Parts: sequence; C-alpha cells; structure tokens
Amino acid sequence: MLSLDFISINYALLSARYGSFNKAAQLLGIKQSAVSRRVKALEERLGVDLFERRGNHIYQTSAGSSFLQEAEKIIDRLEVAAQYARQAGKGLHGEIKVGLEVSLNDNFIQDLILTFKANNPLVSLRFVDIFENDCQRLVYNNDIDIIFRSLPTQAPELKQKKFWRKKVLIFLSKHHALSRKKRISWEDLKSAQFLARKNTASEQMVVENFVHRGWCPNLEALNLNRDDLFELVGIDQGVMVTGLTNTLRFKSSLIARPLLDENSTVDFYGIWSGKNINPAFERFLSLAFAKSMLVDVSPHVDTSSTY
Repeated sequence: MLSLDFISINYALLSARYGSFNKAAQLLGIKQSAVSRRVKALEERLGVDLFERRGNHIYQTSAGSSFLQEAEKIIDRLEVAAQYARQAGKGLHGEIKVGLEVSLNDNFIQDLILTFKANNPLVSLRFVDIFENDCQRLVYNNDIDIIFRSLPTQAPELKQKKFWRKKVLIFLSKHHALSRKKRISWEDLKSAQFLARKNTASEQMVVENFVHRGWCPNLEALNLNRDDLFELVGIDQGVMVTGLTNTLRFKSSLIARPLLDENSTVDFYGIWSGKNINPAFERFLSLAFAKSMLVDVSPHVDTSSTY
C-alpha cells in the first residue's frame, strides 16, 4: 500500500493554488526550499511529476491536476470526519440506544425525548422493546445504553436510579363487568383474570397484594410486548395493572380506572453500565436526572374517560 505524507500533499495543494512554491512558503511561514523538497519527495513517491517548473512559476501537469483534485476531495472529507469526531466526543453527534419495558406513551419518556432532541438534533435515538432476560446482558455489553423498566436490577455491576413514579391504573375492556365502576378496589379484582408482562412490577404487584390478603391470583404472565397485551385486554381476555397515565392513544375498546389503594404506585428505573463511555449518552443521562427532579409523583387521573 502506498504511504503518503499529508503535509507534503497540503504543500503541493497550496503551491498549485498560487502557482508558486515561493508564495506557498510565504503563507506557511517557512523557506521555499522546504516546500519544494517536500513536493519533490511526493513526486518521487508517486512516480509522476505533479508540476512543470518554469523559473519562479509552476504549472500542474495532467497527472498532477488529476492527483491534486482527488487529494483535495479526500482532505476535505477528512476535515469533515475530524469535525464530526470532535462533535461526537462532546456528545453532539452519535447514537443512543434506549431499551424500553415501559411505553413511549409515558409522560416522562416523551418529555425526556422531546427535550433531548430539541437540544441535540444531531444525536440519533434508537428504541428497542426489552424483555427481562435481555436486560442485564444488553446493558453490560453496551448493546443498549440505558433501559427504562418497572423493576430494579439486582446486578451489582450495573448502575440504576428511580426516575419517576406513577399511580396504579387498572386497564380493562369496556365490556368488562367492572367497567361501570369509577374506581376499582383489590376486593373488586379478587376473581379477575390478570394479564402481565413476565418479570415486571405489574406481575409482582398483583402477586404481593393477593398474597398479603391471603388470596391466590388468577394471573397469566406472558412474554408479549405491551401492545399485544393491550389487544388481549381490549377483547376482554383479562385486566392489567400498570402505572401508565398517558393513555389517550390507546384503542377505544380500553378503559382505565384508578385503584382504590393509596399505597399502590409503580416506580420506574433507568439501568445503565458505569463503564459506558458514550458522550451522547452522558448528556442524555444528565437530562434524565434533571427531569426526575421535576416529576409529580401523584399525577391527576381522569376517572371519567374511556380510552
């Protein structure tokens, strides 16, 4: 592979621009002999003459014109690449991979995304639906920068923070026997068929509350995404316990009702690797920390709406 000296190429480009080694040397603040020696060495390495010398003036040869045109394009691209690298190093460019157990409908997530993109338009955000058995491996291997989910991690090598909290809602079909009630209690749900994503806070909450009351829950924990679970709820195959409050986008067959239990809330966590060196992610994480300071942990819930 031919090894070229970019300093010599820059000297040749500057000399070609002004038609003189002497003028190029003056602009560079060096001796003319230093410029001409560099250019001559470049010609010898290429095996062609780049310039025809006539006294104090130089003229590009056909080979020289072709080479210098392509060289200038490459150097321009390298300058763009260097600028991109500098911006990426500051977190102004790049990609952030976000794993979601929660919904993009969530107010905290939506606000975080909109604010971040408004201030970092050149950073790409890529979202991945995550299941429990993927979480730790994806974060630890830096395949995902951060995961937002409703249960904390037990992995000591990962970092986490509780970013926001939601009051619990019960989602059910508008045809469900409990759909006429404005608020629903655990007693009302004693014989209900529950649906939940496997290994989530929703599953854990149902089990804990039923066991606390000495009941046995009729619970089906599934490895399905949120949309598919809501489809099942919409056709009256069960009810769901969740901390979602931004429900306006859900299909009209669903109803959301608050739970008559002041202690029933769902905490949402961000989980990431302390070894993550993605500068763009550092900016994203800092914004998430700032947003978490502004979270209303007891959001108002409209109990009269059908969603």
